[in-house]
Amino acid sequence: MRRYLPAEIAATVGEFGGAALSYAITGSFVAAAVAGTVGASVGYYWVSFHRAIVAYYRTDLVRTGLRRRVFAVLLALRSLTLEFGPAEVIDSFGVRPLSWYVGLSVIGNTLAGWLTAKLVADVGFYACAIASYEINKTRLAPTPGPATSRERDGTAAATQAG
Repeated sequence: MRRYLPAEIAATVGEFGGAALSYAITGSFVAAAVAGTVGASVGYYWVSFHRAIVAYYRTDLVRTGLRRRVFAVLLALRSLTLEFGPAEVIDSFGVRPLSWYVGLSVIGNTLAGWLTAKLVADVGFYACAIASYEINKTRLAPTPGPATSRERDGTAAATQAG
């Protein structure tokens, strides 16, 4: 729960915000489905990428300065690709836009359609993401916790390098 909840909150805001804005402007379920899908991805990966960078940065006690930041970014990109790559392709190009379009078209009630679409899409996404996590967990970023006092003041890297 701690691993996915912050990203899921950001995704939900992006998804419903994008879909609502698009639907209000265009009145189109197709445009709302696309905007909801894009909003969910942007929100989810904004948070996930930041958390992965922080986790790698905190655990790298060997490198310092720019090199440490660059390695944290690269490892975060690898981690997100391994954990979410397959799930995102299936979700963004199939399950999520289709569930949004069908949910809005069939149910008729916009709010009920949105909630149903989100639930169906999230089940598909997390089924794939959890499978990828289990397969690749030794190569993924740890779930970040609070920084230690040594991490906050930079003495962890200095102690390790010295």
